[in-house]
Amino acid sequence: MRRQVRPVSIIFDGSMLHELAPDACYSVLVRFVRDGVICQRVLRFQLNSLQKALTSPESAFVLAQALETCGVSYSDVLAWVCDGSTTNSATLDIVKGASFNAVEVGCFSRALETMGKKGKFSAIAAFFAGWNGIIASPKARAVVKQVFGRKPVPQSDIDLHWFSFWDQCEQLMLHSKLILTALTNLKQDDDICPASVAECLQVVQDPAGMFFYELATMVDVLGCFRRTCRYLEGDGFLSPFTYDKIGNCDSFARCPSHLNLNALLATVLPQDADRIRQHCLGCVLPCLEYFKSTVTADGAPFEKAMKVFKAAQLFHPYRYRSHHSKLREWLSDVPFVGGAHLSQANRECTFAELEKESARYLQLAERLHWRDADELDLEAWWSAHGADLPHFSQLAWKFALVQPSSAAIERSFGSGWRSEDALSLIEFSMEAAHQGAVMSRYNERKREEEAKRLSRFPSAEAYLPKDHMY
Repeated sequence: MRRQVRPVSIIFDGSMLHELAPDACYSVLVRFVRDGVICQRVLRFQLNSLQKALTSPESAFVLAQALETCGVSYSDVLAWVCDGSTTNSATLDIVKGASFNAVEVGCFSRALETMGKKGKFSAIAAFFAGWNGIIASPKARAVVKQVFGRKPVPQSDIDLHWFSFWDQCEQLMLHSKLILTALTNLKQDDDICPASVAECLQVVQDPAGMFFYELATMVDVLGCFRRTCRYLEGDGFLSPFTYDKIGNCDSFARCPSHLNLNALLATVLPQDADRIRQHCLGCVLPCLEYFKSTVTADGAPFEKAMKVFKAAQLFHPYRYRSHHSKLREWLSDVPFVGGAHLSQANRECTFAELEKESARYLQLAERLHWRDADELDLEAWWSAHGADLPHFSQLAWKFALVQPSSAAIERSFGSGWRSEDALSLIEFSMEAAHQGAVMSRYNERKREEEAKRLSRFPSAEAYLPKDHMY
């Protein structure tokens, strides 16, 4: 008999790349709390033997099977977390009718990555056009590594996520002298990527060029977003911190810092500095406009999720001291607390119980120092004070399930199939994964059977559990 856990949140996505097989694979993670510990387990890992991504009806069918495997119904799901791809959005349209109290959370880190790619850094792009050829050459790479020693060598921008590309640009800015030395050494040997070396040197040594100014602008203005991405991709109790992290990015977007750029501009004439500053602002402005329109503006795709993360601040004791007067207002925007599907009596009962515990909560929160605000281990704190604040604690663990990023699902594509199923939520074995990989590569007959099976899929409503059918 499986030990059931509820409520849960579900993180799901598909990928066309996997270390075991180049097939389309699909992964479903369940996030839950057991004995005061936040847990994540791979609920379903599926290799599609047709080597194609699942459609939204097929995706919804896999989700239904995964939930059935661990005995979780749609009403137990408090949050669906996925990136905003067309297929995932269509999948949510199919299943959300049955999970009426669930929050739909897009992947904030994916949105920030898309934002980074909106930049118009022409000089940086021209440099990497040549640098790609240099790094691809074993001889050239050996020369570059000799110059850099133990320092990390900037890689090419081919197939890099924007996060990684930002890291490479930071390395270029920090080690600009080493880059010049490496290019000079490569120029002395006409047999090593002469065209690529000449292209890079032209960008770097151009007196009227913008390469180093663009590097400084990217590192200065988009660094805050990069640090936020790193944070949001964690697996911990992140929801009470998320609204502040995103808010810091919004403030930074309105009034960005130009520490490194200003240092460079101090060495040029004032009229040239104004021209360079305008060019750099034009490079980064599309990024900031995309961020505002997607994440923080009224009616933005992330507006509902942002309201949930705003309410989650109430479950950080230090922040509760400042926001306790917003208890009813903020929680009313959270589907699993003040959703329209709940009766007025139930909502009032919930708020009344929370207000009874508020004084005790404030008393415990007053013991915290401001230095603990960003470093507090919320998982440990709520485990220790759950008995004192039973109703707040119950809601706190629900908010712990709501993640701001689907990065965990990306990690599962590389290692999720090996996860130990300590709580017997699923019966996932290495043999099954191996069999799926072998079948997808070599067994044509099975592929034909799979194609016939998929062609007979029923309508979308069939993917919902029978007790939730319209």
